[in-house]
Amino acid sequence: MKSRTLVRFCLLLGLFSSSARAAVLDCERVYGAIPFEGLFISNQFAGTFGMRFTDLDFTNQFPIIVQAGSPARCFGSGGGRDDALFSTNAHDHGSFFLTDSGVDVDGGPKGFIVRFDALVSTFSCYLLDLDADEKVTLTAYSSDADTSGLATNVFYSTNAPFGEGLSGLASISAPSKQIRRVEVRAQGRVGHPKVGFDDLSSDYVAPAQSAASLALKMYPGLMITGSVGTPYRIDYADVLDRTPTTTNWHALTTIFLPTSPHFYVDSSPTNVLSRFYRAVGTQ
Repeated sequence: MKSRTLVRFCLLLGLFSSSARAAVLDCERVYGAIPFEGLFISNQFAGTFGMRFTDLDFTNQFPIIVQAGSPARCFGSGGGRDDALFSTNAHDHGSFFLTDSGVDVDGGPKGFIVRFDALVSTFSCYLLDLDADEKVTLTAYSSDADTSGLATNVFYSTNAPFGEGLSGLASISAPSKQIRRVEVRAQGRVGHPKVGFDDLSSDYVAPAQSAASLALKMYPGLMITGSVGTPYRIDYADVLDRTPTTTNWHALTTIFLPTSPHFYVDSSPTNVLSRFYRAVGTQ
């Protein structure tokens, strides 16, 4: 169900700074905070890792964060727990990892798409509990329009070091930084594979950090209350008509609510003396 909240312009005085770095995405922190079970992952890691996520068939679904333990949202073991990495040579992946949202029920392959903010040459991730008749296919593409692909690698449960309760490294590469996106497809178990993904990495290099400068400005601040982890579209209007259906609303942005309430700042430039806002649930 869509929900709407309308708030009047308020002023916020503040100074902001940001930084970016390239590293291994281990799912243990999202926006610097500990994530929660079932959190949808889309663009939260774009700033630090240059990675954006969506589903395989472009239906606006996304992979989710899963926490080790009960309930079993992914592979399951030991009484229905997501902690089946029992082997002594299994890689240490912490408490959180990534998996398909499980929304699709058409029996097709599961997985997700990783898009990079800059061209890369390599991508890798650990496959958790790739067992039974499961397999994972990584396909690299040069762009969204590319249908032939640059390279494809397939990883089977029968190939070491994969298997029941194990984790193994899967990777794909292309020379001269040609990769724009990678499709991660998991198949098996009659179209419903249960594979986890963690420690995602590439050779993405964040833009060089420029010298800091400060400027004093005033921005509207919005306090948004809603369902944590779900998407909301923020609209604005410079004139609010008496009849809501005639108000000329403009889409400002869409955010996945990290907390509730969440403080959001509209930093878009404007010379108007007042502005109106609303938050619309889009799930």
